[in-house]
Amino acid sequence: MDLLEALPGRDRERFLAAATVVRLQRGDALILTGDRGGDLYRVVEGDVEVVDTRSSPPVILEVLGRGSMVGEMAFLDEHTRSADVRAADTAVCQRWSKATILKLIDQDPQFGIAFYRSLASLVVARARSVTTHAIAGNLGPNRARSAAHIGAGAAAEHLAEDLVNAIVQAEPLLRRDRDRGEREILALLHTFQEHFPTVIQGLPDAEQLAAGEGAARVLHPYLMRSHLGELALDQADGHPGDAHAVEHVLSGEAVGDGPVGELLDAWLTGLATGRGFRERNVELQGQVLEGLPADPPARITLINSVAAGIPARILEDLRRAGGEVAVVEARRERLQALQNRRGSPVKLRLIQEDPLSLLRGEPRWSPLGSTSSGGDPAAKQDVVLVDAMLDYLPDRVAVTLLSSLRTWLKPGGRLVVSALAESPDEPLWRFLLRWPTVRRTEGALTRLLESAGLRELRCYSLGAGLVGVGLGRRE
Repeated sequence: MDLLEALPGRDRERFLAAATVVRLQRGDALILTGDRGGDLYRVVEGDVEVVDTRSSPPVILEVLGRGSMVGEMAFLDEHTRSADVRAADTAVCQRWSKATILKLIDQDPQFGIAFYRSLASLVVARARSVTTHAIAGNLGPNRARSAAHIGAGAAAEHLAEDLVNAIVQAEPLLRRDRDRGEREILALLHTFQEHFPTVIQGLPDAEQLAAGEGAARVLHPYLMRSHLGELALDQADGHPGDAHAVEHVLSGEAVGDGPVGELLDAWLTGLATGRGFRERNVELQGQVLEGLPADPPARITLINSVAAGIPARILEDLRRAGGEVAVVEARRERLQALQNRRGSPVKLRLIQEDPLSLLRGEPRWSPLGSTSSGGDPAAKQDVVLVDAMLDYLPDRVAVTLLSSLRTWLKPGGRLVVSALAESPDEPLWRFLLRWPTVRRTEGALTRLLESAGLRELRCYSLGAGLVGVGLGRRE
């Protein structure tokens, strides 16, 4: 919608007469991020690009052609500009400073009424068009079906571009009407969540990777406004599933850069996989406590579980009964949080050891002592828990790990493991958060435990989370 078309003829002429002309060459800036809002622009010739320069390389959010207005929301609320606007090629624009417009309104209040009515119509029409188009069109089944014509890779990227454009348009509404803005943006996110996996499913691995990474590049500046996105993507060593990211997912608290960042964080942590992390965490703790012996003290080994907060809770539950708890973690900083727990009624051993060393057959540490001499039978464990490691191990390697851990158990002792189930949101975690994981069914997890020599197997399905339990052999 062109603002001039909505103005009555006489008011249109007065408005046009007050404009100044801005001529731009390719790449010239019309607006810069951080500029104070207030001036209005209209594209007369050529195209201009709305660009998010916070990412590298910059991301083009929208291209505006002839008749498009630029800056109408910033004129109304005077917020600083959130993106650059630059010429896509040679372009000519009209400019009205806010002072000029206010002077026209002071001189003729009837013009002011017509101007604000037209401006309101423009804003409402654009918001309604973006929301309807995004939900029923570009972010809906029609876009997914178009993959056969334009290629799945392009379709995935277009889905991401449409989502970004829709968020850009809906963000001003979020500032004016928080509840309504949240509903509209969450609707857009959930629609993207529904159709993105559909677009890329069934592609060969190389094509799926290209499609997923293309969409992730488009969305990267917005994902980084979410705290989970920042933690998952800003990893110098590229390590997925960092402890801080896991802790944030388990907290369930939405944190981000402004209202949009908070909404994105709530969306990401609220995906099925995030809920699976939280639900299996509760079940893990319950299974450890259920495996404690009737006659204390208990012997427990907890592996890779500090990020989930399990050791602290188990220590609290053992305060009266007493026992020995060994906590095994690869990173020293994860163990430091438990230092002040030493000296309690529970004997606490903090072991800095890469659990994957178990796969080499001779770890530096074992609760049994030297494995080469058969170990100390009296040191065998009532419960051994290993959290999140199966999320990254193929079946053959997982069986090797579980078989090694089984030798630590007393007869009838309990091995408790967590895993991730197959889930429709897996492509979102793999591509948008660069957090690839191995997904399994209940049956597949049960077979792993069986192959490791465990008995009386049980598997608990918790949405996208799985918890498996097996007992050691009785002598």
